[in-house]
Amino acid sequence: MWFLSLDMASGFWAVPMTLSAKHISAFICPLGHFQWTRMPFGLKSAPLIYQQMLDNCLWGFVRLPASEEAQIDANVLEFLGIQVGDSVEEDLSTLTDSMTVFQRNIPAPPQLNPVLGRSSYIDDIAYGAETLDQLCIDLDRLLYRLRYWGISVSLPKSEFGKKTISYLSHEIGAEGIRAKPKIAKGVKDLPFPSTLKGVQSFLGSLNYYNKFIEDLPVVA
Repeated sequence: MWFLSLDMASGFWAVPMTLSAKHISAFICPLGHFQWTRMPFGLKSAPLIYQQMLDNCLWGFVRLPASEEAQIDANVLEFLGIQVGDSVEEDLSTLTDSMTVFQRNIPAPPQLNPVLGRSSYIDDIAYGAETLDQLCIDLDRLLYRLRYWGISVSLPKSEFGKKTISYLSHEIGAEGIRAKPKIAKGVKDLPFPSTLKGVQSFLGSLNYYNKFIEDLPVVA
């Protein structure tokens, strides 16, 4: 098995702000009045909105409107088999057109089928393939899909063609998933608590790796 893990670069900035969102999130400082044109970090709904965008990217639920597709590189559209303006946007109901902040509920064509067959955790993606060649093919398809949605990858935070990868404080390999040794050692070395607050903090630290601790609910 060969694996890759991708971490997106400045992920939330890939989401354009609607006109109403620009007005609501505007702010004033000594330098003047400013409005966000891209979704900033810190908004309450930002993770949910970004997760929706990545789900659309990975699973091919909807496509971009023609006005935005026209701004995408021609080679990306050619690779994905998409022609600008061939959508059925006019056939959608009023409710569907206005259900989300994206206003992008245009059904994706069949060629935008699921690219990996799995979801991301916000801006983190992990994937494995039986052979290195297959991993490269799937990565190529994924990168074109990310370009279609205007999502960038952080190369320093990503790993490609590895036998084991780090993902959400775990190590993933052909043998399965395990806790990262460095973090697991830190958990093992935690001092035994002597106060109620200390017990709560101690159990919280153990809970993230509960699947690796036999009968943790009983012992705890």
